[in-house]
Amino acid sequence: MILLAFDTSTAQGSVALLEGERVLSERVWRRAQSHSEYLTAEIEEALREAGLKAADVGALAVGQGPGSFTGIRVAINAARALGYALKRPVFVRDTSAILVEPITRDEPVLALINAQKNSFFVSTFVRGETSHAPSGWRRTRALEFMTLEEVERLLVGGPHLTVGDGVELAQLDLRPETKLNLVRDAAISDFPLASSLGRLTFSQQVQHPPLDWNAVQPLYIRASGAEEKLREGSKN
Repeated sequence: MILLAFDTSTAQGSVALLEGERVLSERVWRRAQSHSEYLTAEIEEALREAGLKAADVGALAVGQGPGSFTGIRVAINAARALGYALKRPVFVRDTSAILVEPITRDEPVLALINAQKNSFFVSTFVRGETSHAPSGWRRTRALEFMTLEEVERLLVGGPHLTVGDGVELAQLDLRPETKLNLVRDAAISDFPLASSLGRLTFSQQVQHPPLDWNAVQPLYIRASGAEEKLREGSKN
């Protein structure tokens, strides 16, 4: 089966075509404004590079967030539109699961995703293959919204290999003794890759079956900035 995977939940967007574990093509970019300016063209270019047509795609996979509200909407809307037009099932996975998929080290992993305003979307994982985590990673903390102070308390518990676009932001204000527990690896991307999403989809398709296009939804853990301002205004 040919799988078309894409993610635009962060400042980096990516598209990949896979056949099983084999990556047929992958396109990666950084946005200047909105991913909506890039995604359709990058999908078309990935298909061209792989020598395929849209009709050759057997299923879709999309990163549902959390991350950028606008970026998530771009990918989800594209997945729904393509799923409807091509009559293909859609797999969804969250940003933290995509981030840890390519990691081969054995330390506990902390996924730290930028939620703006010095706050983060956080999840933790440990190595340990189970029936629910055949790829080798088991989630030990469900995705949740955290302030910097809460992240600091979590890191006091011990070292974590840390990945995500929120890491550099956190490092600016963490206490020196806490930073010692924030382990980094320059070989690991801080942005979710479509190829990782594709491999994760194939390895966990039994545990995470696909959805019909109209059931695909974004994963929002907190309200958007506009919604928060609206709520604050209604209180005043």
